Amino acid sequence: SIILAFIFVALVFFLSRRHFYHWNISSNDYYRLSDKTITLLHEFKGDLYVYAFLRKSFEAYDEVRNLLMEYRYEAEKCPNLKFILEFIDLDRDIPRVQELLRQFEITEPNTIIFESKGRRKYVGVKDILEHRYWFEGNKINKERIAFKGEQAFSSAILSVMQSSHPIVYFLAGHGERAPDDFDRNTGYSSIAKVLRNDNIEIRSFMFGEDGKIPDDCTVLVVAGPDKKLSASEVEYIKTFLLQGGRLCVLLDPVVTTGFEDLLMTWGILLEHDVIVDPAQTFSGKEIIVSDYGDHPIIRKLKNTAIMFYMPRSVWPVSEDKTDTVETVVSAFDKPKITVLALTSKNAWC
Repeated sequence: SIILAFIFVALVFFLSRRHFYHWNISSNDYYRLSDKTITLLHEFKGDLYVYAFLRKSFEAYDEVRNLLMEYRYEAEKCPNLKFILEFIDLDRDIPRVQELLRQFEITEPNTIIFESKGRRKYVGVKDILEHRYWFEGNKINKERIAFKGEQAFSSAILSVMQSSHPIVYFLAGHGERAPDDFDRNTGYSSIAKVLRNDNIEIRSFMFGEDGKIPDDCTVLVVAGPDKKLSASEVEYIKTFLLQGGRLCVLLDPVVTTGFEDLLMTWGILLEHDVIVDPAQTFSGKEIIVSDYGDHPIIRKLKNTAIMFYMPRSVWPVSEDKTDTVETVVSAFDKPKITVLALTSKNAWC
């Protein structure tokens, strides 16, 4: 009987290896891949490496692990995809951990890296989990409200599938913040790292004699200049915008930069002031904002408070004061102004 039982178990094992079937019996949809993700995996061609740097104490350890296993299971059905998944226990295999940490320059635990053909995408805790924060006296409370694992992982896979990368140029020459500056208070190296983790190439740019912004510029970033741009430089940026370019302007308070008239042309009033909001501040120099407009760039910030240090006010200009917009962009769509963040009604400038 023992021999028969052994033969029976061996037969079941053999058949299960040849005719494997997978069931999802979870009480929620954390681990059930959407049709969109399944299509994405079947369209992927080549090797996809996934490195999961997880601690077992991580609050979403089981969800992340099980979801990645679902990806691996589905990838086995894809003839053109080789899915290589490795779980790295940060508390055990120390030599392997140190080797990979140096290779991927990871500074935070519970990070998942997707890599293919030299392209990488980093997925962190903030990408996977959504929390709600609120103030209660002097204490900040935190509550988990959503698990966004599939959204984050599929977005990462799509990112490494793309063969071309956006190129972001940081303007220099006027005292701007620099992407290679590691100063804790003024440097933008940490921002540059986040952008590079999203497969975005970072370059610095100074106006030359021709004044031309590079043709491969996806976005021009002007980060905190402390000197005024010349009229010709502003004109070059205006031409760049009219040709369909994108501009990200980050300006400190009480600084004249030369962008005031340009922004007014596009329907934005930039005040020369500092906002004070007695109802939403700790020391008076910062304000805490939790009221947002409706735009894809800030939808993930719902139920989240952001601290702005000495912000200046920015207003959408009413249509009767923006006649120049119609003239300047007559060949283009009229710009649509969306307010991203608002102070409380008690704020003043």
